[in-house]
Amino acid sequence: MKGNVIVTSGTALLAAKQVPIVFAVANDPVSSGFVASLSRPGGNITGLSLQATVDVRGLH
Repeated sequence: MKGNVIVTSGTALLAAKQVPIVFAVANDPVSSGFVASLSRPGGNITGLSLQATVDVRGLH
């Protein structure tokens, strides 16, 4: 059975090259090799990424 789209939350998205892929939450899809860049993912892939930053403040 062939699918029309793949929706995944893990590295399984690297397995398909011809089927459109929607990934659900990748920590860093660029450094993981899922997409070329966040602004232009390229290929057959799109999805959601969470980018959390740490803000450390000292008490004065």
